[in-house]
Amino acid sequence: MNRRERKIGLLEKALVTVLVISAFYSCRQDDAVIVPEPALPAVVSFHQHILPLFHANCALSGCHNGLNPNVHLNLTDSVAYKQLFVKHEIDTINPSNSFLYQQMTSTGTPMPPTGKLSDYDIKLVLKWLNEKAPDN
Repeated sequence: MNRRERKIGLLEKALVTVLVISAFYSCRQDDAVIVPEPALPAVVSFHQHILPLFHANCALSGCHNGLNPNVHLNLTDSVAYKQLFVKHEIDTINPSNSFLYQQMTSTGTPMPPTGKLSDYDIKLVLKWLNEKAPDN
């Protein structure tokens, strides 16, 4: 093999190597950007954290609001806290046994029916329950 043929052979190998590397990187999917979950607040406030969650997901028309709320549980701002305790939805001794928490984490019929709450929101409610569910 003469010098010219060796150069062509080396160029072919280099070209094949570049093509293989290019193909590998062009087919590789970029890893999805993972956004870290925000930290839970040091103290969960019923009025600042839990009520807005109820307002956005539970105290909707035809659900837990108005004169005839589902399961007679009204979660509108003015009565939500009292209703949760009167209706025995809260267990401050065993928070994960709270009916409220169990409904939010149910695999069969999770609340809200429009779609499961985010993991963050569920952790927020559980933390509030672990803090003995204060009306703060």
